[in-house]
Amino acid sequence: MKKKSIIFIALTGCFLLTSGRRASAQVAIHASVDKTIVSLNEQITLTVSVTGSGGSIPDPQIPLLSNFSVYSSGKGQSISIINGQMETDTEYTYVLVPRFVGKGTIPPISISYGGRKYQTRPIIIKVSKNGASANQGHPQGGGAVSVQAPPGVSVQSASGYNYARNPSPRNPDVFVKATVNRNKVYVNEQTTLSVKFFTGVSLAGSPQYNPPKLSGFISEDLPPQRNGRTLINGREYYYSEIKLALFPVQAGRLEIGPAMVSCRIQKSLAIDPFSQSFLNNIFSGQLGMTQPETLHSEPLILTALPLPDRGKPANFSGAVGSFLISASVDRTQVNVGDAVNFTMVISGQGNLKSLDAPSIPAMPDFHVYDTVNSLKLNKQNDIVQGSKFFKTVLVPRISGTLTIPKIAFSFFNPKTNSYQTLYSPSIVLHVAKGAPGSGAGNASNFSATAPQDVSTISEDIRYLKPYQKVSFLERFLGATSNAGLINLFPFAFFAFFFGLDQYEEMKARNPLEARKRQAFKKALQIIETAKKEHLSNPKEMTEDLSAALIGYLADKLGQSPSALTLKGLNQEIQKANFRVSPNALENIKRVWDEIDSRRFAPTGVATQTANSEIAEDVSALIESIERELK
Repeated sequence: MKKKSIIFIALTGCFLLTSGRRASAQVAIHASVDKTIVSLNEQITLTVSVTGSGGSIPDPQIPLLSNFSVYSSGKGQSISIINGQMETDTEYTYVLVPRFVGKGTIPPISISYGGRKYQTRPIIIKVSKNGASANQGHPQGGGAVSVQAPPGVSVQSASGYNYARNPSPRNPDVFVKATVNRNKVYVNEQTTLSVKFFTGVSLAGSPQYNPPKLSGFISEDLPPQRNGRTLINGREYYYSEIKLALFPVQAGRLEIGPAMVSCRIQKSLAIDPFSQSFLNNIFSGQLGMTQPETLHSEPLILTALPLPDRGKPANFSGAVGSFLISASVDRTQVNVGDAVNFTMVISGQGNLKSLDAPSIPAMPDFHVYDTVNSLKLNKQNDIVQGSKFFKTVLVPRISGTLTIPKIAFSFFNPKTNSYQTLYSPSIVLHVAKGAPGSGAGNASNFSATAPQDVSTISEDIRYLKPYQKVSFLERFLGATSNAGLINLFPFAFFAFFFGLDQYEEMKARNPLEARKRQAFKKALQIIETAKKEHLSNPKEMTEDLSAALIGYLADKLGQSPSALTLKGLNQEIQKANFRVSPNALENIKRVWDEIDSRRFAPTGVATQTANSEIAEDVSALIESIERELK
C-alpha cells in the first residue's frame, strides 16, 4: 500500500510539472516599434503583443524608461476558440517621447504567468537633434464608414451609410457609423471620435462592442454612453453612441482602426399558418431563432499637423489648447526654516494629463523641493478641460523680504495658430529671523544694551554647599569604578542583548521573513473567524478556508496568493526548498481539491457539520506542515 502511495505521489508530481510547463509554453510576448531612428521632435509607437491560452493573463510590466516620456494609448483584444480551447491576443500600445539626444534602450518588457517569467528583447532607439518626421503626409479620404456583413449576407449602401443584413437599402435592420468631428488637427489637439450603433429591430441580448485600435493617439473616455431615437429614411431607429477624445502625438497621416459591434437579432421568416410546415416550425423552435450579426467600420484617416517652429518659445514643452496660470502660497508671514507651500495651477482646455510642471527659476534664497502634481478633469460638452495643480515646498534660508519670481508657461493655441506665454504673479514673503522668545535673539539683544560701567567692589559673600547624604547607588558605583576588568562583564552582558535586539530588528525589516513567521498565526485566525461568522454560509466559508490555505502556502513560499496555483505548487516548493513530506503534499492536493469542489457546488449543498469538518481538515493540514518545517 505504501509503495502504491509513493507511485501515486510521483505520478501526481510529474503531472503537475508537465501541465505547468504545457500551460506556460502557451504564452508569448512580443514588442515592436514603428521606428528606431527619430529626432527630438518625433514620437515612437511601442506595441506590446501578449498571446496566451486560458484567462487571467496579467498585463505586461513596463520597465523604467529614463530616456523617454511614456503615455498609454489603449489596448485591443481578440478572442478565438479552437477545439474548445480559448486563446486571447491582447495588443497594448504606448507612445514614447524622446527626452535626450543619443542612444536610448527600451529594456525587456516582462510578464509573469504560470510560475514563469517571459520577456521581450531590448530595443535600441537612436535619437538625433534634428530630423524630419517619417510620417509626414496628407490625408486620403474623409470620414466615410462602411460595415462588413457576415458570410452569406448581402451588403448594400444608402445615403452614405453601409449596412449589414440589409433587406432594403433604405430600411436596414442594423448598422453602425463612426465619425470624427475634425479630420485635420494639430499634434496634441483634441478631436472627438463618435461610434453609433443603430437598430430598428429587437435584439436578443446586449450587443458586444470592441473599440477601435488606436496608433499614435492618447485617448480619453467621454462618458456617459448616449442613447436615443431618431428617424432615418422614414424609419425609426434606436441608437447607442460612445465617444472618445483623441490627442495625436505625432504628425502625419494617422489611422483609427475599425470599431466592431456584434449582436444577435430575430431571424425573419415568412409565416403561413395554413402551410404544412407551420406546426413543424413551432415545435422545432424555428420561429424563435436568432441570427448573429457582425458589423465594423472601415479605418478612418486623420491628419495631424506639426506644430510650427516659427515663434516657438524656448520653454515650450508641448502644451496645446487654451490655458490660464495662477500661483499662490499658504502664508506670507514666516520665519527662517519654515516650510511654505507654493502652488501653481494651470487650467483650461486641452490634454492636461501630459502637461509638465512649469520650470521654476533659480531661487538661491530658498531650499526648493521636488514638485508633486494632481489633476482635476471636467469633460463637459465633450471637451477635455480642468485644472492641474503643481505643489512645491519652499523653505527660506535667510530673513527679510523675499520674492518668489514670476513663472512662465507657454502653449500653442490652435484657435489663433500662435504660441502664447503667460506669467504667474510674483509673490512677496516676509521672513523673520526666528520664533519670538528664542534664546539666541534675546542674548544678542541683551549683550548689545548692557551697561559697561559696572565694576566689582568686593567679594564678601561665600556660598556654602549643605551636606548631602550619599545614596547606596552612589557608593556602589564609586566602589565598582575601581574594580578593574570586572567592569567588562556588565558591558558584555549589555552588548549581547543589544546585538540580539539588532538581529531581531533586522529580521523584522525583511518583509519576506516577516510573512513567513506570521503565516501560521494569520491562517489560524482566518479559520477561527470563518467558523464563528460563516459556519452556516457555505460560499463564504469556502472562500475563507481557501484564503487561509492558499495564503499560508503563499506566505511560506514568498509568492502572491493570486499567482499560486495547484499545478505550479510543486515547482514553487522545489525552488523555495520547502521541506515537507510526500504525505503532506498529497494532503495539500486533497484538501485543495475538496475546497474547489465545494466552491463550485450548488448553493445549500454543504451543511454546518460538513463546513466544520473541512475547517478542521484545513487547520490540521496547516499545523502538520508547520511542525514539519520546524
